[in-house]
Order: sequence, then structure tokens, then C-alpha cells
Amino acid sequence: MACTNQNKDKSETEIISNDSSVTIVQHTNELSLSKNSPSDTIITDRLLAFAKFMDSAGYSCDINRAEKGYNFMSRKNRLIIKDYYFYDTHLKNTQVGIFYNDTLFAKSFPIDLNIFNKVSKITSFFFVVKTPEIRYGEKWFIDGILEEWKFPDSLTAKTASINLGNNEGLNNIDAGTLICNKDNYMYVFTSRNTSFMYTIEPFFQKFATDNKTSKIY
Repeated sequence: MACTNQNKDKSETEIISNDSSVTIVQHTNELSLSKNSPSDTIITDRLLAFAKFMDSAGYSCDINRAEKGYNFMSRKNRLIIKDYYFYDTHLKNTQVGIFYNDTLFAKSFPIDLNIFNKVSKITSFFFVVKTPEIRYGEKWFIDGILEEWKFPDSLTAKTASINLGNNEGLNNIDAGTLICNKDNYMYVFTSRNTSFMYTIEPFFQKFATDNKTSKIY
């Protein structure tokens, strides 16, 4: 069951991209930004396949929980692609940007923002378990984010992944990150809770295996 079938918020207009050249529509079944450039896509087939898999694995992209857990996710930057929700993400709202800008000692660590500033597009996919775990007598809704970073070429994507992977312990200190790259894209898995990372790590491993890549350490 696609995410739009699980959320009641279907009447609002959705923005497919923050790019003013892209038409505002309710949703789209097309991945290409332009019919003249079919290879220039909003998201990759990899990210869409991951969304479909997480749906089948018992997770949803609940828009209310997304906005509650991650304040940069809202209807203003929400995309509906083939009935799944994604979020057009600014660099400052990624885990790299949040850490670098909000942590006093961040600038003393070797995260090279010159590399990350070369990114041309970042799209985030939020997922949360449909049935919560009961811990300490309370409901725990395990969630996570997969960020898809689009770079101008594969070398830049690899360089960014290595730089971030080698310093991943400095990025999102509270929970950590999992990083891999494929073609001209870097992928960052993270969550707002350390214990959630142990639960979602197998999904990262499957994503990496399916796409013939591996974790960057």
C-alpha cells in the first residue's frame, strides 16, 4: 500500500521540486524532470525501489510523524512520486549541515564542506514503522531517513562519501550515520535515535547489496 493511501492529506497541492521551472502538481508518476532530458530525474529508481521495499517491510512514510520528528519536513518541500512521499532537502537541513552549523567545535574536524557544496540536489525519504514496539510500557515508533545526494559526477560523489564516511562518528553524534555511494550519488542513512539505528541498519545493508555497493568507513 503506497504512502498516499495511508495518509488522509491528499487534497493539498504538492510541490514536485523547489525549482521554479517544475510545475506544481498534486503528484507525479514520472521520474524525469524534463521530457527533453529523461536521464535528469527527480529521484533515482534506487530510491523509489527502497521506498517500495520499506512499505512491504512494515514501514510507512507517515507525513505527520515526519513533520513531528524532523522539522524541515513539511508540505512546502514534500514531493509525491508514484504515490510515495519524498522531501526536497536543502544542504543546511542534512545531517552534514545540521552538525556543522549547530556544533561549536564542528569546524575543527576534517569535514570538507567544499565537497558537499558541489551537490546539485538532495532528496530525503522518511520511513517509520507502522506497528510500534512496546518498550518500558510505551509505544516506540522506529523511524529513519535516507538522503539521496546528487553530485555532478561519480568522482565527486565518491570523494564526498569517503570524506563523510571517514568522519561519520562526528556526523549526527547522537545517532550516527551509514554512508555509501553509487554512480554520481551519495546515500546517507540516519535516524534521530541511536537505538533506532540498530534496527534500520539491516535495511541499509540490503540497499547497499541490491545496488552493488558497500558501506564507506
